[in-house]
Amino acid sequence: MGARDFQPELNASSRDHISPLDPLCADTRLAHLPDWNEARDVNAIARALADLAPSEAQAAALGPFEACAALRDLGMLLGSLKRHGVEPAEAVPLAVPALLILGRICGMVPRDTVYHYGPWNPTGVRQRRFTRDSNEDGLIHCVRAAAPGLESCIQALVGARASEPDSPLFADGCRHAARSVMTMVDSINFARMKVDVVFFARVLRPYFEAVAIGDKSYMGPAAAHLPLSLVDHLTWGSDCADATYRLFQEDATHYTVPRWRALSSEVASAPSLVTRVIDALNASTAADVAVTRGAIAVYAILRVLLAFRGRHKVMADRAYEPQVRLYPVGSGGFSTDVVARILEVTRSRSRELKQAVKRRRNASLRPPSDIAALLASRGSTSSG
Repeated sequence: MGARDFQPELNASSRDHISPLDPLCADTRLAHLPDWNEARDVNAIARALADLAPSEAQAAALGPFEACAALRDLGMLLGSLKRHGVEPAEAVPLAVPALLILGRICGMVPRDTVYHYGPWNPTGVRQRRFTRDSNEDGLIHCVRAAAPGLESCIQALVGARASEPDSPLFADGCRHAARSVMTMVDSINFARMKVDVVFFARVLRPYFEAVAIGDKSYMGPAAAHLPLSLVDHLTWGSDCADATYRLFQEDATHYTVPRWRALSSEVASAPSLVTRVIDALNASTAADVAVTRGAIAVYAILRVLLAFRGRHKVMADRAYEPQVRLYPVGSGGFSTDVVARILEVTRSRSRELKQAVKRRRNASLRPPSDIAALLASRGSTSSG
């Protein structure tokens, strides 16, 4: 197998391979992008897109890491044009074939995603930005910092899924997953302090609007497309029939990296960890403490998810109040009603697990002391 046939795994850790790259020699142009956006200089943005877009042959010659960096840089220009009311494919039609080829090389959608905007975005003076406002730096930091913990959580959940609910490996894997997904709570806490919701709603949100590429439309690099939906899917959602949840999960999966998309499909009809633990509880005796440990560990994940989603809903509600918002839906393409519904379904599944423990063990379900301490240190007092 030749070097060109090698397909590396794309994930948050790929930042070390992707963020240093500048395959289109875009550094200088993109350094001016915030100024062009502030001046609404559509002609300058369109010229940059036309100049930087590779030919089909040039695009096809790039490797996966280079293609990701190229999509990152072209995507900043796509989002900027759309923010100013211009459809990029109409302004610069020659860019479309290259975008489609780059997407195929990466195995991802043919534009930038939250991975490109966050983990794969250079730091320092090379950081790709739509504006010069520190609020945008705060948002980029949030998704950049959250992604590695989410992927560690997913890996732990995959290991737990391969074990029986009464196995120490199951409980240990779930507790590791709960600690790892705590990065989402840290991220939302940081956002509450450093990202003004009005700035996001009125200044930054327009850059994430959908653009037409080929015969399809693709949303921009929304934080909603971080693989938290896969954590939901593995923990409680793979056997959840709620239509709103299914639509949200399927859409978010569309924008993730190939490995997580494949994993989501693999577990699509499999019982979730919540269901497996409830079934194990129902089949066990009160003396079977191993299953109880598994239930406590899964509940720890749910508590962390609820801590994040509760805070996210508060921020989303503020950003999309009628007097504030410019769009009726968030950057991921869904309304705050969907945010509320995902929170509600997560709570419902948490209650199912608590009721199963109460019924079979006559005991209240509480998270492990280490997870409870982590939540308390982050100001979480909610329960699910």
